[in-house]
Amino acid sequence: MSNVKKVSNQIMVVSEQSCGRPCTYCLHALKWLPVLFSLSLSSWSYYAYVWQFCRLIIQNEFNKYIYLTVFHVLLIMMETCYLRTIFTRPKMVPEEFLIPENTLEAYRNNPDNREVQAALTSLGSRLPIKTVTFLGGLRICDHCKLIKPDRAHHCKVCNRCVLRMDHHCPWINNCISFTNYKYFVLYLTYAFTYCLFIMSTTFPYFMVAWGEKFQDQTCRYHVLFLFLLSSIFGFGYFTLLLYHCCLVLHNRTTFESFHPPVFRDGGIDKHGFYLGACANFKQVFGVSCWRWLLPIPTSLGDGLDYPVRSQDASKESGSR
Repeated sequence: MSNVKKVSNQIMVVSEQSCGRPCTYCLHALKWLPVLFSLSLSSWSYYAYVWQFCRLIIQNEFNKYIYLTVFHVLLIMMETCYLRTIFTRPKMVPEEFLIPENTLEAYRNNPDNREVQAALTSLGSRLPIKTVTFLGGLRICDHCKLIKPDRAHHCKVCNRCVLRMDHHCPWINNCISFTNYKYFVLYLTYAFTYCLFIMSTTFPYFMVAWGEKFQDQTCRYHVLFLFLLSSIFGFGYFTLLLYHCCLVLHNRTTFESFHPPVFRDGGIDKHGFYLGACANFKQVFGVSCWRWLLPIPTSLGDGLDYPVRSQDASKESGSR
């Protein structure tokens, strides 16, 4: 009977492993559905605007040329920023932040042990860390077995610690972080401008189509949906863009807006990384103004060490 049980257990393990792999692949595939939906919507908007609207409806050749030129520039910039946001992966946390296995095991067994605390303190003193937990201890990630750098957080979806994590976005199947935050803000900018341009150029024809005065019903429905969808998505993009512009000018992440950082010297301070609106903007977009609107890496720093405002300014804001 024992042999039968062993064989049955082995069969169950093998079956679970074989079933688990397809399920894992299915989950990974499902994560790309929002991205495919977004790209499909952009492809439809290209067909509807270029072939149905400009080619069949716009009669003035000069207007048609201007519309197509501006449309293609905005579309190319929007999709470039979108793809760069998707495929720019978060930067890996360097090895010096890793906790030795024996120290981590001792910490898990007895986190209050003095020797363990001394070892962790010694390790943390060699790292560029200014933020701590609410209790004043080092920010440790048990999953990644490391001391978290400032502004880094563990993403449960990506299953890794992400430098300057803003949030995980399902629409790009990636984390918005230090490496791609500029691309994300630029994508919102170009996407909103793209929707605004489509709205403004199709509005007169939308009013005609709404009154059912179009002879070609196919063109009519394309114009109706172009205006309606660009209005809906344009409002959504504008809301997100406005929110992230505020975050950029305050040098704050989405995570930090809900969970203010705790500094080793100054305590809880949601304005701890505030350097002034202009300096905050340059932290994300760089110092060269002609590169601000281009989807190229220009953010300042290495994603590990961040400048903070003076302690005097922190005390003044804390006393208010």
